[in-house]
Amino acid sequence: MLTLYDIIYDIISLFVIPIILYPFTNHNDTILQIGSILAIFLHFVIKMATGGLYPNIFKRPDGACDCGIFNDGGLVETQSGFPSGHVTSTSYLFTYLLLKKKHYDNFDIILYVFPSFAMGVSRYMRGCHNIIQIITGYVLGSCIAYFTMQYENNKSSKCIVKRYRHK
Repeated sequence: MLTLYDIIYDIISLFVIPIILYPFTNHNDTILQIGSILAIFLHFVIKMATGGLYPNIFKRPDGACDCGIFNDGGLVETQSGFPSGHVTSTSYLFTYLLLKKKHYDNFDIILYVFPSFAMGVSRYMRGCHNIIQIITGYVLGSCIAYFTMQYENNKSSKCIVKRYRHK
């Protein structure tokens, strides 16, 4: 029987759908879109590469069920859950948006980290991931955001240099 907590964790887990779609809705931020695709792609590659490896880290928790993007898929306890794709996508988007602000304070950091934290808690409470898989998903998404932002900053600084050289 589903409890209120189960329903709340399911709803939080479903928020990954608008998080994944957000970069592709009326935005001209190509770097945000490429980074989002990269986060999803790398998470899948790592999951495929770690399937069947050291079970204490890579295997989903015993009894993991309905852990797909739409909280479906049946029993998946034998599959790799490393890293959490839900947390990877969430941490990528919110870390990217935070870094894009350029000037942020501690409140902004808490505000932008909270969705990733909530997603991680929901995935753990649903029994889909262990703590290592959640932390790795957060680190992976944040690193991709950091490196895509570095690329964007380098790209814009080169444009500025070119403008001044031509004058």
